[in-house]
Amino acid sequence: MESVRCPTIAIAIERGTPAYLRLRSCARPQAGDAMDELAANRKKAAALTRQVGVDFGAALTVALAYLGDRLGIFKAMADGAPRTSPKLAEHTGLDERYLREWAATMAA
Repeated sequence: MESVRCPTIAIAIERGTPAYLRLRSCARPQAGDAMDELAANRKKAAALTRQVGVDFGAALTVALAYLGDRLGIFKAMADGAPRTSPKLAEHTGLDERYLREWAATMAA
């Protein structure tokens, strides 16, 4: 039998033992591994948070586009003439402040 030293344990390996069995015994977490895993989890959480924000923004844009269609805002702007929010409100009969907020969000 051949003795192999691992960082944390000593194991005896018979000659001819497949390499994956030998390595599996040595694959013990080290002191720094927990910190590396924590940092990796934080990176994954940050990436997920960013993706949720992007997806939420996309969903909001779709909802606002639906409202713009149902309220006739897009039809009112279809001729391509520049309009301010008060003129668009006058043309559609909608509240100017809400139209301004809708247009600002759609333009973002």
